[in-house]
Amino acid sequence: SKHPNVLRVRGCWVKGAKLHIATRLMSSGSMLDIMRFAHPEGFDELVIATVLKHALEGLNYLHINGWLHRDLKAANILVDDDGTVLLGDFGVGVFVGDTDKSSGSVSSEGKRKSFVGTPCWMAPEVIERKHYGTKADIWSFGITALELAQGRAPNSKLNPVKVLMRTMQDEPPQLDRTGGAHKYSKLMDDFVRQCLQKDPERRPTADKLLSHGFFKQAKAPKFLISAILAGLPPLADRQERRRLASIHSTQHYLSWDFGTINSRTATPNLERLDPFRNFTGVVSLPSPQGSVRSTKLVSIDGHH
Repeated sequence: SKHPNVLRVRGCWVKGAKLHIATRLMSSGSMLDIMRFAHPEGFDELVIATVLKHALEGLNYLHINGWLHRDLKAANILVDDDGTVLLGDFGVGVFVGDTDKSSGSVSSEGKRKSFVGTPCWMAPEVIERKHYGTKADIWSFGITALELAQGRAPNSKLNPVKVLMRTMQDEPPQLDRTGGAHKYSKLMDDFVRQCLQKDPERRPTADKLLSHGFFKQAKAPKFLISAILAGLPPLADRQERRRLASIHSTQHYLSWDFGTINSRTATPNLERLDPFRNFTGVVSLPSPQGSVRSTKLVSIDGHH
């Protein structure tokens, strides 16, 4: 990949049992790092429009070239000290083949059904194990907009299993335009609503979203230097503070890829990170007749 808003791999090598990947050092960290340290109640609209505009340019490049990111969130939007915004972390990205630029669609052979992503940002069709394409990234992009506006993703305080059920059962989350620390425009509200439509066919492509009126206010990258980067401590200091947080406070930010895990083989590391561990809750599922039945959740996809 070679785009001004996509983190490039400069080289890689294996030493012992470890794979090392060299990239540009994004010295200001991620938008999540910055938000947690200095903007816990979210950013103002001008900052969000600027960051998302550049991130969307990178996402559009990926989609045009047949790639799904599958893990869009503030933690994977990186910022350098000059205000440059790059999409990073392609650990669960996948190539789906040529994409129709006008519709954002890929052929049925190129679509995926893997249960991949991070719970709060997963599109309904990903959770339901339906065939999905680039529009799944658009849903995650809309959730990321809400995350940047309110300091956390919708439902992020719930157990991961309940988050998945809410995404499938509830109406899409909406932007709180006036009830938070910042006020947001009707244009931003419309932008979020377009991204968060349950029917993926009704969501716009990344290319079409770039022409949305919300982005007319976006600034050049250097705007972010004074807006959010000035006065930040070195990234290493902020990362150390984040490392000390408990696993329970960060479980919603872990990426899942059940397509690469052998369900018959448990490892200590997977046990430690398992978000379903000790979950004994009861969830309500709609029955074919339209009534509601309660049942213990045993499996998400029949294997895990």
